[in-house]
Amino acid sequence: MASDGFRATCKDCLNANYRSKYKERTPEQVQEAKDYQKQYRKENQEKIRALQRQWKANNPERSKELNKRSRSKPQSKEAARKRVAKWIANNPDRYKEIRSKSNSKIKRELTDGYIKSIICGDYSSGLTFDDVPPELVELWRQQILIQRNIKNKSND
Repeated sequence: MASDGFRATCKDCLNANYRSKYKERTPEQVQEAKDYQKQYRKENQEKIRALQRQWKANNPERSKELNKRSRSKPQSKEAARKRVAKWIANNPDRYKEIRSKSNSKIKRELTDGYIKSIICGDYSSGLTFDDVPPELVELWRQQILIQRNIKNKSND
């Protein structure tokens, strides 16, 4: 093959040369490169995140497609579950703090899921979230808001 006009060698020869150099690396060199990459990511975390956010903003369709594709793989779902379980086991206090904040936000905003969980109660009731119509959720939401207002008025 001929060169592309910018290099003295053709692309195929150039790529073959790069591949051969990569394959000739020793395990120590490979580990050294991994350590360097890890250290770089650690030191430039904010810069990397900013670049990722910028790419996602500039490529929303591609980003959604890649995200959807990676999350649809069964092995990635199972791996994510394992990763989260491991993180929870290693960080029980942090997990408790995050769950507490999340639960207080859910209670404050009276989400549909929270109200359905109140209506359905425990599993012995036999009700599922699908059994609860949206109108009933809205009625319960209004009832809870009224109860909160009465409680706040009596405390004042």
